[in-house]
Amino acid sequence: MPLYYVNVYTADSFTYSYNGGPSINGLPAEHSSGSIDPAANPSATRHLVLTLKPNAVPIRILIEDNDTGRLSGHPNSNTSFDEVSNAQHIVGGTYNAGALINGAYTMFTGANGTGDLLVTYRLNGNNSGIDAGPVQGLISSIPLSPGQSIHILSSRTTDTAALPYAHYDGGETAPCFTPGTLITTNQGDLPVENLRPGDRVLTRDHGFQVLRWVGRRIFTAQETAENPRILPITLCRGVLGNDMPSQDLVVSPQHRILLRSEVVKRYFGSSEALVPAKKLLGLPGVSQGLPGTPVTYLHLLFDEHEVVLSNEAWTESLMTGRIALEALGLEAIAEIRMIFPDLLEREHQIRSARPVVKGREGRLLLREIEQSALPFVD
Repeated sequence: MPLYYVNVYTADSFTYSYNGGPSINGLPAEHSSGSIDPAANPSATRHLVLTLKPNAVPIRILIEDNDTGRLSGHPNSNTSFDEVSNAQHIVGGTYNAGALINGAYTMFTGANGTGDLLVTYRLNGNNSGIDAGPVQGLISSIPLSPGQSIHILSSRTTDTAALPYAHYDGGETAPCFTPGTLITTNQGDLPVENLRPGDRVLTRDHGFQVLRWVGRRIFTAQETAENPRILPITLCRGVLGNDMPSQDLVVSPQHRILLRSEVVKRYFGSSEALVPAKKLLGLPGVSQGLPGTPVTYLHLLFDEHEVVLSNEAWTESLMTGRIALEALGLEAIAEIRMIFPDLLEREHQIRSARPVVKGREGRLLLREIEQSALPFVD
């Protein structure tokens, strides 16, 4: 039965207001029609503003869906709720595996059902009809930041607005390579798709290390068309400086690339740091794939988080933190736990091989390096 990770925000994570009016705690209620309460109905002349509270934190849950692969409120959807720990504390109660999650109404950032989606939900609601009244939270098709305000211009019942679950998980993939990438080993440079557990791979910090696990995940043309954020990033030859990479390097959006410069040292106290490939978009020679193009991703796992040589550029291996593992899927997690039985207990001990460039500090760092005309790897 298909399983999907999603990030949910409870209703008390939000406030909302109309046309600059007073702020109201929570989310608008669901009407008996299955849509948003008419008193809150947004339009071109009635502007609804939804604000995520500064201290809001999403809850990551696992949805078990046995029909459409979409979050919906249709009476025949039988959409259900599940998660890894078999119980989840949400909205003041504990919901066990099998508790139903029903879509209520959907809000849009554009007029007439266009733009990004924010789908409200109710747990253990009526799965054969409509529940009017308060909703318990929402799932967003776009990443939300604490304190962010979202302008809502239209809404409708979720039955007619649901998207595939891939749209609600943040669109993230684990750090991974694509076929054809050359990885430096004790046997020379080998295509990543030819590597097997037991091979010895060159690492920046610990010499040749034994490869413990190789994972593979394929996204179809339909999946990348529906969720283009999972499309790979291409770093053209030499874009990092000093002929690195030696040929085009194609990796997943979250795959982190090693930067080395004095500018990095001023920010982190160390001359080396890791930056997600997607943060380099906008630079000359960095691009993202086209929606509707299938892609195969390959993951390399060692005993520790390592930096390996790929197309003569230093990039990271898979880091076994919770978010990265969830992006792999349950089957891959089960395989990895056979190799590392204490994986979850070790999570707090896992350390990144280098500081990670992120947020406002990361944007300033990348802009400074670009404007200085210095290479990203000196």
